[in-house]
Amino acid sequence: MIAGLIYYKNKAEAELKAHLNKLVLSNQALDSISQAVLITSVDYKIIYANKAFEDTNGIKQNEVIGKKCTFMQGPLSSPIIIEKIRTALKNGQPFHGEIINYRKDGSHYWNEISIIPIFNAQQEITHFVSTQHDESERKITEKTIEKSAKKTAQLLEEIQKLTSNVPGMIYQFKLEKTGKSYFPYCSEGIRDLFLVSPEEILEDAQVLFNLIHPEDINELNSSILESAKTGEPWQLEYRTIFPDQSLHWMLGNAQPEALDDGSILWHGFISDISEIKQKESQLKEQDSKLNSILKSAADGIILIDSKGTMFLFNGAAEHIFGYTAAEVMHKNIRLLMQESEHSQHDQYLDNYLNTGDAKIIGIGREVMGKNKNGQLIPLDLSISEWKLGNERMFTGIVRDISERKKVQAQLIQSQKMDALSQLSGGLAHDFNNLLGIIIANLDFIEPALQGNAKAMERQQSAINAAMRGSDITRRLLQLSRKSPLPLNEIKPKSVGGLIEEVLGLLKRTLGADININTFIEPNLPLITLDATAFENALINLAINARDAMPDTGGDIVIYLHHWRPEIFNHCKDINLDNQAYLLLEFNDNGKGMSADVCERVFEPFFSTKTENGTGLGLAMVYGFVKQLHGHIRVYSEQGIGTMFHIFLPIDAVQNINIIEPASRHLPIQGGKETILLVDDEVDLREVTAEHLTTFGYSVIQAKNGMDALDKLEHAGKVDLLLSDIVMPGGMDGVTLAQDIVESCPHIAVLLTSGYPHKNSSSDRSETLFGEILHKPYRREALMLAVRKRMDEKITA
Repeated sequence: MIAGLIYYKNKAEAELKAHLNKLVLSNQALDSISQAVLITSVDYKIIYANKAFEDTNGIKQNEVIGKKCTFMQGPLSSPIIIEKIRTALKNGQPFHGEIINYRKDGSHYWNEISIIPIFNAQQEITHFVSTQHDESERKITEKTIEKSAKKTAQLLEEIQKLTSNVPGMIYQFKLEKTGKSYFPYCSEGIRDLFLVSPEEILEDAQVLFNLIHPEDINELNSSILESAKTGEPWQLEYRTIFPDQSLHWMLGNAQPEALDDGSILWHGFISDISEIKQKESQLKEQDSKLNSILKSAADGIILIDSKGTMFLFNGAAEHIFGYTAAEVMHKNIRLLMQESEHSQHDQYLDNYLNTGDAKIIGIGREVMGKNKNGQLIPLDLSISEWKLGNERMFTGIVRDISERKKVQAQLIQSQKMDALSQLSGGLAHDFNNLLGIIIANLDFIEPALQGNAKAMERQQSAINAAMRGSDITRRLLQLSRKSPLPLNEIKPKSVGGLIEEVLGLLKRTLGADININTFIEPNLPLITLDATAFENALINLAINARDAMPDTGGDIVIYLHHWRPEIFNHCKDINLDNQAYLLLEFNDNGKGMSADVCERVFEPFFSTKTENGTGLGLAMVYGFVKQLHGHIRVYSEQGIGTMFHIFLPIDAVQNINIIEPASRHLPIQGGKETILLVDDEVDLREVTAEHLTTFGYSVIQAKNGMDALDKLEHAGKVDLLLSDIVMPGGMDGVTLAQDIVESCPHIAVLLTSGYPHKNSSSDRSETLFGEILHKPYRREALMLAVRKRMDEKITA
């Protein structure tokens, strides 16, 4: 029993060993063949891959065991082929075909694949066995052959076209690696073209090359070598000289083909273009003369026929309208007009052609043209008529007058602002005189109110109101750019810092729906300005932007950076005087403004707001900028937004001399001197005289310059002339002071003015007589200025 078991055990071990040896031999056999072999289960999982599969796909055998064979598919694998494979295998049928597979490194290759199903005794599929072969090189070869065949077909097609339409010579030209060149084939056309037979150049091309013009032979050789090097088609115009010394122009075209032996074979065609070149030369000469005239013309020149079709468009016209000549050639002149004038132009032209009534011919007039961008351009237009054969032609001469119109508009705006400035100045003078009377009288009654607290409170309230009225006058004159800045307010400031400081106020004022973003260049220089006026300008711009936005809000973007004339070459519409500026850009995405509104936006009292619009906000911004000798301009497009550019001169220094208001707590010193007081405002003159006499001075009053000279002639000693600058009667205060000082040099001079700005008279007064006392002034300021001026005279 035991012996039997041992026998069967040994037999089984021997059979197993034999089976394993067979498997090893099978595996070695499969690994030795060059084709990739793959065995998968019914669900396409890989159970065996030979060495060739590893080499083809770049993946180890043990890495693919258990994977589905679909991992070799990718974006270029044909879904149609994949479906065919699955259908065949599902039906137990073998498959043979080509498909793009992917290697482990992601590269793809053409794979010729054969798959057969393996059945068991019950005719059930148990496995699939596939063999694979990399067909990439064969595919590349096939593609190369296909490309060469296609090129040959294209070349034959081109040759057929040439031979059927143009008389000339069809040829093949060959250049060997040794440098030898000849014509393997040449059509009979060479006899008429070069007076040479095809047989003469069959072995050597030099016979034909000897006819090439000496000046063209180098270019010919270079172009042939270049075509051989690059594979690009060869084309050249060149000259030939025949034995009879006649010169002929030739045009050669050829397509190169690289042969296996390293030589290049060109398939081409040559034609005689001598007549064409002669006509070209004549036309070039005529064109040169005409182009010289057209190029030198500063005005646009346009030629049209009787239908309005354009046939000439010179360089100046290109510059004016933005089109190139090629873009408008053979198109109707209406292209350059606004649509509203199309029908009117056609009527004018038809009427002239039918009746001879020249409403536009020979008559210069202003019209509106339209450039390539759709913008309208003001033009001067004059039209003349001429004939080309029987065709009636018209020449239009156009001149862009945009700059002229712009200068005219700027002049009108400047005159308007100057008129407003004069009006504002006159009003300010009279208003300041009235305030001066009120303030002086309030100061005068102050001693009588001592002990009456309620009365003193009312008196002080009235003075404060009057001083606020003076401040309103000063701010109002910012509209005319001539209000001075208080001395304690004009200091070098960081504009970026001021923007950051006012940013919080702007955000609170405008509301949460308005987003404000700032972009400020670091390390900007300081600007001498009135910080309060600058902040007010920013607030006015912001409020204007907010009012232009919908209820849903919008965005404001503020940029501050250097502007230097050597860096930026735009802004030619304003005179920046080759100076360095800070450029403040204030942008919003509100509803924008029309061109008409933009032209008037800085005018005082002009407003488009239906409610609560004073029309002073942007006017005050304009005044503030001009006060600094800066510039401001506005761009706006309806539905897009508005952009303000403010140029602040970096070296702006306000050279303003103003007597600062005296402190109420400083002691007032009077005197015994005699003062000649000159002012045409009676009430102000009298209350000023009372102040002066209260502090011990003797006062002689005069109503104007001539009256003052008369009073001075009959008076005794006078120590000080206190005179208004602007007075009626033909003599202002400066002229009066000059006349008096010339005859009485010991008399001190103190001039006053109700104009809180510099003009020619105040400039002369400060140069000759020192600081001006500006109206309205407090009693303390008056007394200190009088005392100071007389003490300075005594010291001098």
